[in-house]
Amino acid sequence: MKEQILEECDLVSRAFQRFKEIQLKGYENKKEFTKAKTELNNRLDKLAGNLNKILYKQHYESMDYEKWLVTHQPFHWFAEFYEIINDKNGFDVVIGNPPYVVYVASSATYRLTDYKTISCSNLYAYCIERSFKIMNTKGKFSMIVPNSSISADKLAPLQKLITNNKLTWISNYSWRPSKLFEGADMLLAIIISTSSVKSKINSSMYHKWYNEFRDYLFDNIKYHNTTNHFIEGTIPKFQSYLFTSILEKQKEFQKAKHFNQLFFQTQQVKVLLF
Repeated sequence: MKEQILEECDLVSRAFQRFKEIQLKGYENKKEFTKAKTELNNRLDKLAGNLNKILYKQHYESMDYEKWLVTHQPFHWFAEFYEIINDKNGFDVVIGNPPYVVYVASSATYRLTDYKTISCSNLYAYCIERSFKIMNTKGKFSMIVPNSSISADKLAPLQKLITNNKLTWISNYSWRPSKLFEGADMLLAIIISTSSVKSKINSSMYHKWYNEFRDYLFDNIKYHNTTNHFIEGTIPKFQSYLFTSILEKQKEFQKAKHFNQLFFQTQQVKVLLF
């Protein structure tokens, strides 16, 4: 069905172009606008229908087609957001608050495949991974998620996803005495990320505040470069540049100490050899 799909894509592209032209005119002709919108929706429905058939034939022919449509509810980003995915190579911005829901494959009514974060076992991890797939190369990403996303070993695949070849900012929030929003009685993190040739991670301290100071919370966030202190399973939360500086000096001291030990051991070996 490749030729048929490509033909439908071409027709959808033309319908989109026509619809945009009418929109830019400011709805001068309502009948013309309605006709163009209907034509576009019909083209998109036909494209999605053909994609459904391809997906069904590839993986689900043992099921009844109509039943499969109801139970699996196939969703094709390419068809639903054709102009964005096809013409712009993805979204410019993805922002939101994904569901904090545990995913257990054995009891779920659906199956996920080909996800790098599948072992994270939570829907917000899958939402973040999907977000990066539908963004363009210069896209910006931001979501509010549980703080475990950056501080639990099990979420290491997700941490790699938001930091590898990314410029990332992470602000961290407690839930006492006040919280970011009602219903989220947990530590939270706001992650902002965009593609970068070189990885850089900027993280904040844990913020705690009283409700009367909420209006000033975001104005007082300070990020600190934690790139060199990131270890698998944990993205550090630094309180100040002074703290970062102390860690850097400690690392240098440890390296120097290690070098001195090696040098001393080498000298001992030389003595023994003679």
